[in-house]
Amino acid sequence: MSDPFGRLRGMIESYATATDFRAYLAQIVNCVAYRQDRCVITRHGEEFAALVSYEDLEFLRRHRPRKIGPPGVSVFSPQACWHDHFHLEDPFEMPLETVRELYLELRGRHGESDELDEWIARAGYCLTVSHVKVPPDEDDPPAISLPSPSAPHNSG
Repeated sequence: MSDPFGRLRGMIESYATATDFRAYLAQIVNCVAYRQDRCVITRHGEEFAALVSYEDLEFLRRHRPRKIGPPGVSVFSPQACWHDHFHLEDPFEMPLETVRELYLELRGRHGESDELDEWIARAGYCLTVSHVKVPPDEDDPPAISLPSPSAPHNSG
């Protein structure tokens, strides 16, 4: 794996069962916060969650945006819901592969918000002018093949 900024040097990725995670929460949080460790929590031998540093969270928010924002109520409440908005960087300021991945993931959500629609349109334009191939969406109309101008024309 490539690490151009040296972010992984000295980073530890540890694993903890859900039981151990609950028992050692304070120590695990300190290791994550101060040493930039990552902790993968397992249940019945399967990975199901992770605890990452705030720096890693900021990186994820910039490069893999998801629903973000403070919860409307306590996250432990049954009514907990996250605000459905996105903060997406300008696609012209992002790596093309990231723009392509996000565009493919989000283009089916066209119409959810003006901000998302604008980002999808800008990302599509960014990919077009950069000559990045994107498979057609299932909802796109089929391409119409037009005869080339040099083809003989029967008007008969």
